[in-house]
Amino acid sequence: MNQQRPADAQKFFEQALEADAKFAVARLNLGVSLMGQQKLEPARAALEEAARELPKDPYAWYNLGLVCKDLGETEKGIAAFQRVAEITNEADAYYFLGY
Repeated sequence: MNQQRPADAQKFFEQALEADAKFAVARLNLGVSLMGQQKLEPARAALEEAARELPKDPYAWYNLGLVCKDLGETEKGIAAFQRVAEITNEADAYYFLGY
């Protein structure tokens, strides 16, 4: 994903999940790669599952908040950003809470 090739990254994360369906970090990164391609509904599904599997990972909740915001799901986005703020002192989460 750092090479700005989210479609390629998606394939690798899907392969990782085929090998180990409980690989939560791969699911999180799959959601991010889908979001990078504007595949928002599948991104939300992946990120919701990742946030459930990684309840203390602010990155999972933050990205879930972003995709909910982009889908116009304000309340879900706020809840996700609030979760980030509970886990860590992340300035971006506070920005989006204010937004």
